Amino acid sequence: MRDPVRPLRPVGQPGTRFTWSTKVKAKTVSLALSGDQADWLEKAIAEHRHMKKILAEMHRLSRQIMREKFPDTERRRPLNKKVLRLI
Repeated sequence: MRDPVRPLRPVGQPGTRFTWSTKVKAKTVSLALSGDQADWLEKAIAEHRHMKKILAEMHRLSRQIMREKFPDTERRRPLNKKVLRLI
């Protein structure tokens, strides 16, 4: 997955060096950014990705705790960990 903030022009050429592209109502919208804005946005994107990883781990742990705390319904074959998304 490519970062949405990327250099647009090489150093030395006039104009904006960074753009940010996103989808709005199924259309791509691009925004010119300054160097400071691009740095800030890249840090924000990295923090968001880190937060999503933490939240996914919290969901996994919640499912695991729920499975340990509450008894399983009677089944001929128990569900495996892959089906329960515990691995």
